[in-house]
Amino acid sequence: MNAGRVGEEQAIVAAGAKIAANRELTCLKSIFNRCIEWKRFEGENPVKTVKLTREPKGRLRFLSLDEERRLLSAAGEPLRTIILAGIYAGLRIQGEALKLKWQDVDLQHGILTVQAAYAKNGETRTIPLNRLLWEALERLSKSCRFPSEFVFVSSKREPFRSIRTAFTTACHHANLAAVSPHILRHTFASRLAMAGVDIRTLQELGGWKEIKMVERYAHLSTQHKTEAISKIARPTSEDSPTVFTTPKNKSA
Repeated sequence: MNAGRVGEEQAIVAAGAKIAANRELTCLKSIFNRCIEWKRFEGENPVKTVKLTREPKGRLRFLSLDEERRLLSAAGEPLRTIILAGIYAGLRIQGEALKLKWQDVDLQHGILTVQAAYAKNGETRTIPLNRLLWEALERLSKSCRFPSEFVFVSSKREPFRSIRTAFTTACHHANLAAVSPHILRHTFASRLAMAGVDIRTLQELGGWKEIKMVERYAHLSTQHKTEAISKIARPTSEDSPTVFTTPKNKSA
């Protein structure tokens, strides 16, 4: 592993630690506020004056099509289908994909439902299944010898608590650096944005509570921005020339 790759992964870990600390602090503030509201705690909120750590606003990682192909090739089932659920349905892996139940997967109508109990914003949302994810879920349902309530289960028919180890191993075999399960959701949002999906629809599909969160995830690829810039390139001889005129000086 070269120094550049190590440095990139260390930066990702450091940024993740700051974000995690902020989320914990925000949660703690909310708990104390609710306890004060319910008269279960006397005095002021002890973490009221604690400031959040400045979070980095650098580039958020997302997968290219080639990286996706390599990752899927390195992943066995059910990890492969979990990855597809992150990329093509935008599921939060830990809180939504691993809690998904077969009763919330409608293969007949091609839709998947994330129940409010597991959604981060506390609202139920329905997501259409594309062909790739639909076929993967259908294969998974047919391969189950012993029916389980949950979609993704271990060989012992128990729901996964985490896929971190298996995912990290697959990334290693696929030669992918600085990739975490949540980057699958980054990829979902970025591809929708690059496909021209409006931000309100993107927000509803991904279950984000605020538009500003969608803007954070919906970063665009360099190729996409390059293609956008090419649309204003200098016209060729076959095109009608663009004429620029300088306004006359009224004081003259």
